[in-house]
Amino acid sequence: MFPLKVKYPQGWESILIKSILNREVPPGSLPLDVGVLVSNVGTATAISNAVKLGQPLIERVVSVTGSEIAQPKNLRVRVGTPFSDLIQQCGGFKKAPGKVVSGGPMMGFAIFDANIPVIKGTTNILALSEKEAKAKIRHTCIKCGRCINVCPVGLMPTMIASLSEKGRFDEAEAYYPMDCKECGCCAYICLRRYH
Repeated sequence: MFPLKVKYPQGWESILIKSILNREVPPGSLPLDVGVLVSNVGTATAISNAVKLGQPLIERVVSVTGSEIAQPKNLRVRVGTPFSDLIQQCGGFKKAPGKVVSGGPMMGFAIFDANIPVIKGTTNILALSEKEAKAKIRHTCIKCGRCINVCPVGLMPTMIASLSEKGRFDEAEAYYPMDCKECGCCAYICLRRYH
């Protein structure tokens, strides 16, 4: 075994396969198509508990964090527990957050109600301040290509965006937009250009 360099989004299975085995999972394919099965530690543990102990997946470890959480913590919670209960377990909000995100800052999604339940895929609750949540000003693309350089899938975000904005979706499909994993690397590198 050898350690891998920490590089987002290294935990994404096709990137992990490329990093470890130097095998490419073709667009529209599955890891099994290149002879690989990927299971994370949580999934392997859940399978073991189900098979050996007859125990279903009933709990998750969830990180509750962000600048507006009073006491950030990792909590082992039952599936179905409302987010609001976890937030209260962490001392509540310091002040009203600008946005609460289920998942991480790059691939998570904003939630509209803190009473939604933890599901088996919940990993993180992130409470952002008003300043952190403020939408960035959209700038005109200058075709610098930085988004292409950082895309872990090798897509051309500039072409996909340009054609899509013009309503030329059939042409955009030639650039494999459905292979995008919405990791946010392209948007992040583009925003850094202005800061």
